[in-house]
Amino acid sequence: MELILKNREFLYVQDNLKLSPSWSDQYSPQYIDASIKEFYGEAPKDCCAQQVNLFLQHPLHLSLQWGVMHNTPTNSKPSHQSFIDSTSKYAEELGYKPNSKPHRGTLVVLGLSAGFHIDLLLNAIHYSDVIIIEPNKLHLAMACSKCDLNELRKICQSRGGSLTISLANSYEHFLNFMTNTLNSQGHHLLADISLYRHRSEDVIDEIYNNFRHWRNRFASMWGFVEDELIGLKQTLENAQKVTFQNYQNLLVNNNKASVIIVGNGPSLDNDIDYLNEIQNDVVIVSCGTALSTLLRKGITPDIHVEMERTSASYYLKESDLQSPYLKETIFLGLNTIYPKFIDIFNYTVLFPKGNDVGGEVLCDNVHQLKPLYHCNPTVSNMAVAALAHMGVKKFTLLGCDFGYINPEHHHSKSSIYYEKNNVLSSLAFKPELQVTGNFRKSIFTTRIFNESRQALEEQIKSSPSIQLINCSDGALILGSEPMKFKNIALSNSPKELMLSHIKTVMKAPILGKVDSRKALSSGKVALERLRHDIQGVQCNIELLKLLKAFNKELKVSQDHKTYTLLSGSIKYIALAIASHINHIPPSKWAQYKKFTQIKLEELILELLEKLSKQPKLY
Repeated sequence: MELILKNREFLYVQDNLKLSPSWSDQYSPQYIDASIKEFYGEAPKDCCAQQVNLFLQHPLHLSLQWGVMHNTPTNSKPSHQSFIDSTSKYAEELGYKPNSKPHRGTLVVLGLSAGFHIDLLLNAIHYSDVIIIEPNKLHLAMACSKCDLNELRKICQSRGGSLTISLANSYEHFLNFMTNTLNSQGHHLLADISLYRHRSEDVIDEIYNNFRHWRNRFASMWGFVEDELIGLKQTLENAQKVTFQNYQNLLVNNNKASVIIVGNGPSLDNDIDYLNEIQNDVVIVSCGTALSTLLRKGITPDIHVEMERTSASYYLKESDLQSPYLKETIFLGLNTIYPKFIDIFNYTVLFPKGNDVGGEVLCDNVHQLKPLYHCNPTVSNMAVAALAHMGVKKFTLLGCDFGYINPEHHHSKSSIYYEKNNVLSSLAFKPELQVTGNFRKSIFTTRIFNESRQALEEQIKSSPSIQLINCSDGALILGSEPMKFKNIALSNSPKELMLSHIKTVMKAPILGKVDSRKALSSGKVALERLRHDIQGVQCNIELLKLLKAFNKELKVSQDHKTYTLLSGSIKYIALAIASHINHIPPSKWAQYKKFTQIKLEELILELLEKLSKQPKLY
């Protein structure tokens, strides 16, 4: 009874659990013992030991390492990549073996029940961080009678880690919990993760089956300092050419025309001829490289969308962008877009990107300007996000496959991906994942395509008033309506009403000079503080905790610009350090720490120099 009371006290003070004061009163010690016997049989410890032994023979484990960029000149590498390259090479000298049994790592346990498996797992592998998902309160009560949670926390803390428990009872709840946990405990937890399923039930199985999906999701789209600085530079340049104003709900009274968002997926080939037939009756929105495909088929997009800041996104289709057929086409882009796009089109609408330094700076300078979210990682996301922001409620997706049936047919065969003289023709697409299809059992996809699909699903959830009809023979998009393209009902509303209204409002004065001094000066102050604090670090674990605290303080401070500017690079650095120390002998940790401190000092000085060289006013 004493153990039960101690564990209940421990659980009550866990903020994320939000247990009611009476949750445990419904489970008497006798009822708990009977439940354990019913679940395990006569020998619960033996059952747990057998399961752990099976796991240890074939552990479900994912390690994440950032590789050395061998073929990129040093002056072209982001600062965090130079740090990763140098520390990775030194780690190898110290005996780094990325596929070895980790000396530290994260253990995610799905199902606590009596909890006998936890100690066995920690004794077998030196896990430092333990994350327990227990969706059933009875099984949590069962653990309280057999497993000393306070002692478990002490073990984790002695290894430089933490114990976190969640009652996540849905996959979405789990994703939100993990997001908060990583923000609180540090993204270095992703370096080595083992997933242990103690029992089967719907939410546990969904988390288990999507292990690689959610691990990849949490380890992506971080950004980094140099990327933000390029985006800021292009934002300042674009502000000299384009009006930035609030376009929210601009089309709320002119949104009845049929809007077809066209991606460059392989299934576009199935319907492009019908699209040609009806092009005068619908608003055609081309996404990225779909522009070239449409023009080759005699289809002129009414709206063209881009979201990449890189120059390659422009030069890969430069000849098509010069087409005289585009003189009435409206261009939609982000503040970070490569500036030459703006010179091509007669009508340009740019949106401030959410979670972007340049976007934040613009919103500070323009009254009522709202950042655009859900606009990445691919152009399809940008198209839906931008038009939904403007007040369009109904969309049809065509060629937005987010994957492919055959890896050899990864885009429309009429696209520049299959032109021998185009650099895109050399790209190979490997089937990294398999997901449910829109019109078939499953399709192949990549990490980026899958994240793009998930981002679109988040957009649908956050905007319940929008209706998405998915005519693409690609991935199933939750919240959309699958429908064959020839079966869609076309609106009688002429598209000119929508298009002319957009063109009419684009007459506000150019923004002109934009002050970005505050965003960069705050970043320099934060880096100087980090540089000072690094000098007092005594071990690698302290270093990881310092980097975690640095990002956490920036996020809590509500200084969105500085957090966006610096947090991505810090995440890459912390994960690289964790990956190294997890797989080099502990006897070499002190040497690694000393070397890493020197390289971190060099990295911070390099970043400070880059921030100092940025234009403050454009």
